[in-house]
Amino acid sequence: MEHQNKETYIDSNSPVSIGVAIGNHGLDLDTEVESNCRICETPIGSVVKAYAHSLCCDKCVEKAEYDRKIESMKKFWNKFCPKLYRDTDLKHEDFSRIWTVVAGYKEYTQNLVFCGASGSCKTRAMMHRLKLAFLNGKSIDVLWADHLDKALDRDYRELNVSKLRDRFETPDIVGIDDFLTSGSSLEGCTKFLKGLIDARLREGKTTILTTNLLARDIEADSEKFGNATKADQQRVQAIIRRIRGEYKTVDFDAGNFDGKF
Repeated sequence: MEHQNKETYIDSNSPVSIGVAIGNHGLDLDTEVESNCRICETPIGSVVKAYAHSLCCDKCVEKAEYDRKIESMKKFWNKFCPKLYRDTDLKHEDFSRIWTVVAGYKEYTQNLVFCGASGSCKTRAMMHRLKLAFLNGKSIDVLWADHLDKALDRDYRELNVSKLRDRFETPDIVGIDDFLTSGSSLEGCTKFLKGLIDARLREGKTTILTTNLLARDIEADSEKFGNATKADQQRVQAIIRRIRGEYKTVDFDAGNFDGKF
């Protein structure tokens, strides 16, 4: 028997499951009858009688799959995105001003640095760009500063760092919030960040950084790096060189691209 519909069997998430259909119409798997889509009544051809009242046409199946996909994506985003950034007003004057600049890169392959004062929408813009990338099929993640701080400041630090490295080397696009502006004096911070940046560059993965410090501010911040080792300071210099060579900088205060990091 050849079915005209590639989605002959409706899964248990459908409004009427196969089990209900069989219960209502008997286990007649031998008799064929002409059937209509149970949702829109479009004829779908000859099917076995047991399933005649539980089948859907291709269009209804595709719509149901699309609706389930959208619902799944909504659930993921609501869990993934902090509540503070979940309902960003895209028409807000401050956001729309800078987003016009950020949206200049329509592809999601460009490494970006969002620099600016606190409250200048850096993280909101990062999260919105990640959202658009996610909707376009990209895998995403965000390394929040406090999560990195906890990983570096707990017992079993190496295990925590190893798990973080594995997690954040993999996605297509990763955002790193408060880059080198939080926890930078903790042991292993610069080593971890440099290793992550290098690994993602080697694999052609995209990274978005947010920071309220430009390179000259980081270099001059003697208090933050006062207890850093020489190796830490060298790693900071190496990170700055990578960013200057491989990233485009958006100056959120000035509202333009490629402000010097």
